[in-house]
Amino acid sequence: NKRMDEGKEVVVREGKEGLMKKIYRVVTENGTEVLRELVEECIISNPVSKIVEYGTVLNYKTSRGETLRYKKVLSMKATAYTSSYEDTGKTPDHPHFGITYTGIKAKKGVIAVDPKVIPLGTRVYVEVPGSAPDYGYAVAADIGGAVKGNIIDVYLEDVKSVQSWGVKTVKVYILMD
Repeated sequence: NKRMDEGKEVVVREGKEGLMKKIYRVVTENGTEVLRELVEECIISNPVSKIVEYGTVLNYKTSRGETLRYKKVLSMKATAYTSSYEDTGKTPDHPHFGITYTGIKAKKGVIAVDPKVIPLGTRVYVEVPGSAPDYGYAVAADIGGAVKGNIIDVYLEDVKSVQSWGVKTVKVYILMD
């Protein structure tokens, strides 16, 4: 069932064994069976197949205790960016300053992706393995010149946060629609 979490199962219909009646003619000579012949065979009740639905939707328990449902998970390198001139080449007076490739404002929860790997508009969850807190929920709404292949660029609010982020190996969960 594509609506149930993996590992869950539900019995939709209980099964039941069928019952068949067979009548034989048996011939014995001196107490030994010499002939066994099927005379009549009829079904008294048909068997009923048991139907069980199994969940196929992958799920993951986040560091925050939430369960998220996903289609697939990708191991990726993650860098970070801001709307700063150093990262975008645009100054605050530029009409497109802080605006992503898809036209939304760059903010926490926006990531830049290679659209060949993660289509624009895809909702994701970014897990940072180890003791660091997860980046969390995000939407693929931007692209970047250096973002090619299995690389994402997470948006952070300031240059200091970007510098401390560095380059991390993360798990990117592609969430269910």
